[in-house]
Amino acid sequence: MTTYTKHSTESLSEFLFRTKLDPSKKAYSSDTVIVARIEPDSTPSEIAAMTQQLQDRSAQGLCYLVGRLDQVRFQVVRVFPTFGGPQEVNFDEAFNEPIPTANPFLA
Repeated sequence: MTTYTKHSTESLSEFLFRTKLDPSKKAYSSDTVIVARIEPDSTPSEIAAMTQQLQDRSAQGLCYLVGRLDQVRFQVVRVFPTFGGPQEVNFDEAFNEPIPTANPFLA
């Protein structure tokens, strides 16, 4: 988990590459998912452009951005290795049902 604030002086793609996706500095397993909390507003075109910028830099990993819409609704966008979303998730609804998972700690 990482947080990008509105006070940052670098672009979002530079921040994610530097803090989480630079293969020369980070050694995450292939099962690791990076989740980023983003404070400033970003447009869908900016997010899609960020995916290309990370691909151009040979970033490695799996990265999602999560934005909060209200108390229980969130938007989730996959930004790396490919762009996907956004998908809206209502956590109250999502957790009223058992969540199937391959994680043995939750089985």
